[in-house]
Amino acid sequence: MATSSTKIVVNALGKAAAGVNAHFTLLVDGQKVGEGTAGTTAKDFVFTPVLTTDTAHKVQIQYDNDAVINGQDRSLTVNSISIGGKTVAPTAGIVSYDKGALDGRDVAAGQSNMWWNGTLVVNADKSYFPAPAPAAT
Repeated sequence: MATSSTKIVVNALGKAAAGVNAHFTLLVDGQKVGEGTAGTTAKDFVFTPVLTTDTAHKVQIQYDNDAVINGQDRSLTVNSISIGGKTVAPTAGIVSYDKGALDGRDVAAGQSNMWWNGTLVVNADKSYFPAPAPAAT
C-alpha cells in the first residue's frame, strides 16, 4: 500500500486553569502523531504524519487535562480541522465527541467546545487521503 505525508492542521485555543493551558494529543487511527498546548489565542497546530493513501482514517483530537481549580475551568476549543487541505468543522456530521475514555460509550455529536476530557473523532473517508498522481515519464 502506498503512503504519503498528509498535512493535518488543528486550529484551537484554550482556557487555562491555575496557569496551565489546555493540552491535546493528535492521533490517527489511535496512534499518536503529535501534541499541542493551546493558549487563549487561536493558533494552527500543524502535523504531517505519513499515512496509507486511498484509505479512510480516524483523525482524533484527544483533550487530556480538563480541570477546575479555584473557580477556573480549563477547556479546549477546536475551531477547525484541516486534512490534506480539506477543512472540517468540529460540528460536521463526520465528527463525534467521545467524552472521557476513548471507548465509544459516551459519544455525542461533534462540537467545538471540549469542556471535558475526551476525543473529537473525525471519520475521514479515503477522499481525504488520495493516492499521489503517478510520476510523469
